[in-house]
Amino acid sequence: AMHPADQFEAFAALVAEGRPVEDIAADFGVTPLVVHRRLKLANVSPRLMADYRADTVSLDQLMALAVTDDHAAQERVWNSTPSYNRNPSGLRRLLLGREIDAATDPLAKFVGIPAYEAAGGVVVRDLFEDAGSGYITDAELLQRLAVERLTERAQAFKGEGWAWTEARTSFDHSERQGFGVATMKQRAPTPEQQAARDALLSAKEEANKGLEDLYDAEDSDDDPGFDSAKASALEAEVEAIDAKLEKLRHDLSEWSADILAFAGVVVALDRNGEVIVHRGMVKPEDRKQAAKAAAAAAGATGANGVTGDTGEGAEQQASANPESLVRKL
Repeated sequence: AMHPADQFEAFAALVAEGRPVEDIAADFGVTPLVVHRRLKLANVSPRLMADYRADTVSLDQLMALAVTDDHAAQERVWNSTPSYNRNPSGLRRLLLGREIDAATDPLAKFVGIPAYEAAGGVVVRDLFEDAGSGYITDAELLQRLAVERLTERAQAFKGEGWAWTEARTSFDHSERQGFGVATMKQRAPTPEQQAARDALLSAKEEANKGLEDLYDAEDSDDDPGFDSAKASALEAEVEAIDAKLEKLRHDLSEWSADILAFAGVVVALDRNGEVIVHRGMVKPEDRKQAAKAAAAAAGATGANGVTGDTGEGAEQQASANPESLVRKL
């Protein structure tokens, strides 16, 4: 079977010989629209077509690049866009140079109009718009500035010992599905931390007991009236204790050296242009290694009686609401 690129080039050669598109369509049993589309693809930069033959450019990406006939623009956009950001819609947007609303676009919010203009970018403004708004005309420049800033931030996390760092202008659910997430392990608390945890659990148990007594009293026949103010105060106390226990649990969580050896950090933007840091990301090719590391960590911590599951399970059990309150709810 011939490569699709062979068909694109064969159609272009037939047209160059003077064959009408309608005749070519009839000869091959396709519509003239199909022929026109193949001719459009045949006009992609020869270098990018070679990459398509080598399977480093997908058909969807090739179709996006074909939106313009400018080979230099095709290659410039392809080379300036990181491999993980070369989605067809993004490539098409960069090539078409659509104006971007600086007030709503995540990249524009992150980079900022002053930085974009300082780099030579042009902003089209409406006299009736508020200050600070406008439309960015150079999507390629905006993308480059955003990637540069994110890459700089991502590099800062190298000091934490991660195997790799990566900057992305977006990292939505579909993109995250390709990654795994490594599990943090719980280290043994110091005597001071253990004492603080025991005190918090005791205080929480006492507050929960007070809540239970309140609801039990309400259920009795000689109930003088439910003390809602006291109940609210006890509930607020339980919430505050839970927050302190969670902070203590987080302080005792750490990434083991064997996890740091292959896991990494992805620094990306959310829909509001805010930086989101995803630690402990595991690439697909490292998933088996991650599973082995997790099993080894579980075995090691289990031997000395300190496991993340045991600690979290104990806190969850202690944080359960009083049975009478659950019944009432």
